[in-house]
Amino acid sequence: VPELERAVQLDPHMNRAYFLLARAYQRLGRKEDAATALKKAQQGQE
Repeated sequence: VPELERAVQLDPHMNRAYFLLARAYQRLGRKEDAATALKKAQQGQE
């Protein structure tokens, strides 16, 4: 998770990293963080 958080800090347009971060948060039970990361991943695809 820390590596993915750093990746999106360095490049906020890295949709794949947001998607992977959302999955990681979900597995950790961090549902709100997962939802936020997933929204950011989807916004980049529009």
